[in-house]
Amino acid sequence: MLGTGTSARGTRSSKSDSNQEGNCTSRNIADVLWEKLVNLGVKRCYGIVGDALNPVIDALRRNGKIEFIHVRHEEYGVFAAVAEAYLRGVPVAVCG
Repeated sequence: MLGTGTSARGTRSSKSDSNQEGNCTSRNIADVLWEKLVNLGVKRCYGIVGDALNPVIDALRRNGKIEFIHVRHEEYGVFAAVAEAYLRGVPVAVCG
């Protein structure tokens, strides 16, 4: 059973989420994930897309602050991310 105010997709919406103009805003867990990664300094994400990841990739697109690099396989994304993090000294994300 889900807690009050939370849907099965993790979307939370209530009157307290309204902005000053009265428009309701809705964020899900994926939106919060990308916001936190941006705050940690992530600028690039290597990964794949697919049914299970579509909500996560959609939130990444909405965020607009992290560049997505599509790879053909999860392992390639990990190799690329580790190499970039090692050589550039910056945090990088992998989504796959």
